[in-house]
Amino acid sequence: MTEYNFSGRAFARMLTHLPAETPIYRAFEGTDPGEPTTVWYGTQKAHLIRWFDELAGPGGYNRKTRGRRAKQGYNSFQCAAGLIWLAEALGEDPAVVQAAADEASQHRHTAAQCGAVRRHIPWERIVELIVSQNLHTRPSSQRQTRAERGMRTRIVF
Repeated sequence: MTEYNFSGRAFARMLTHLPAETPIYRAFEGTDPGEPTTVWYGTQKAHLIRWFDELAGPGGYNRKTRGRRAKQGYNSFQCAAGLIWLAEALGEDPAVVQAAADEASQHRHTAAQCGAVRRHIPWERIVELIVSQNLHTRPSSQRQTRAERGMRTRIVF
């Protein structure tokens, strides 16, 4: 298999093609589409686009380590709902996604929840799903909602 070493920004562009809503992630998160939230992002799609787009610099999280690649971003992202959304939106087998969500829900701490998801859906599987949909070869989607661009900064592709 070819080794893919996506930049965070290139990976963020790929995510623009994915649906914002998926049922397993919403059930895991315990929210309904359009429901007011206490976080800046309205969907995990918006959350992940912003996270990956800002990996090269400090971003909204004031990162000390800069210049990270998408693989490092995936393995350090600490939101299980976002990891579940990503796999589900990429078309992972719903039984695998549900098993990951079920195991994650057994843990109280965020790091343990994310570790549970990554045991079921490692980075290599994410890459396989991206390649199977040719997302790595498509130009970014030009139509984005304000939530997908992020409320603090505008993501330009």
